[in-house]
Amino acid sequence: MTRNIYVIDTSSLLEIKPEKYPFDIFVGMWKDLEKLVKNGRIISSKLVFEELEKMDDGMYKWAKENENIFTENTPERNKLVSEILKYDNFSALIDPDAKGEQADPFIIAMALEKEQRHLSFNEEIKKIVVTEERSDKYLFTWDDNDNDGIRKFLKNKLKQEWVKDAEIRKTNGNIIITKNENKITLKLHNEENKANLEIYDGKNYNYDEYISKKNVNGKIGIYKKSNKIKISFVCQHFKIECINIFGLFRKEKW
Repeated sequence: MTRNIYVIDTSSLLEIKPEKYPFDIFVGMWKDLEKLVKNGRIISSKLVFEELEKMDDGMYKWAKENENIFTENTPERNKLVSEILKYDNFSALIDPDAKGEQADPFIIAMALEKEQRHLSFNEEIKKIVVTEERSDKYLFTWDDNDNDGIRKFLKNKLKQEWVKDAEIRKTNGNIIITKNENKITLKLHNEENKANLEIYDGKNYNYDEYISKKNVNGKIGIYKKSNKIKISFVCQHFKIECINIFGLFRKEKW
């Protein structure tokens, strides 16, 4: 008998965050996830929890209520990460611009780490990595009223502190952020697959590292392109099965 244990990445948790899939509407999905958590079949790294903490949104609140699934690094896990990053191609799992430790190599290490078996059960443990196959960093949703995501983006990228309590509205397909004499207009050029940011004082910012693409609900999301290698590529090398979050639900066939 084989027992699947899912090692879940930050991207997959953010893919189903309550802002996109509210608890009161997607009741069954959240109950199914809670069942996996209760049965010890979803695990993750403490570094994933720390990444969610920076978001401070609905998914972080869920993570705090289920903090037991996020485990500290073990000596074996640290050793495995060192071995993984020795491969020239796999060093790109790490974003050189990011600060501190990053979760991706530890997710791979957790899938490789041996589990202690219960002698009373005649079962094989199979670990499966759950990730969204996306190395691009999600910033905010263009189609919805993702005001928190927009504010974080503008504060982090453009250092515009005044946006934290600014008014945000949609006009003629553009996003307008205003407070007193301050104004920022966000324009999206889908044909160029990039976001054109226009500042109120006449400065134009065209960032090639920002792209737009549709998510599973058909909504347009804004992402920052990354040169990081995808987790699935590394999983393939180590013969680890890799699926996305909805592949997990299909596999369980509730």
